[in-house]
Amino acid sequence: MATWSPRETNETAYPIERTLERMAASVDEEIAAAVGGGSGPYPGQRIATTKATTDSPSTTTEIVVDSVTAPLVAGRTYMVSYMATVQGVAGDAARSFLRENNLAGAELWNARVHIAGTGSQGWPLWMTCEYTAVSTASKTFVATLTRGFGSESVMALGAANRPRFLYVDFAY
Repeated sequence: MATWSPRETNETAYPIERTLERMAASVDEEIAAAVGGGSGPYPGQRIATTKATTDSPSTTTEIVVDSVTAPLVAGRTYMVSYMATVQGVAGDAARSFLRENNLAGAELWNARVHIAGTGSQGWPLWMTCEYTAVSTASKTFVATLTRGFGSESVMALGAANRPRFLYVDFAY
């Protein structure tokens, strides 16, 4: 008596479904190879994160308030993003920079936050930019803060319910 096998039935009775399964597997392999040989990151994948839950020092001059180090691969492009809440005195402005390596590093992006009012809530700051790695190595990015104009100090707020984030995502 012959025994029934789903594999035999699918391969012989439903050849179009088997062909589609093989095509889907082939596409999956090609996508995996395109984004790092199947073991590398995929677009949008978080590579590194720094989360700060304490306030930065108050400042009138540019200081590093957050840093993150990420393992990068030469030729790949990454998104470096910074999200914070800035506090100062009404009428002043804070300036923030994304830089490579340290305070003296190349400027990747900058933003200005106009302080419209004084209070503990702070004002939102969001910066993001692309960075294409020139070598396969760990790379440090920093977010800096300074007073843009005005007469008082500025600071980046941090707390459990409003942390600052500096992170690196794989872009392509």
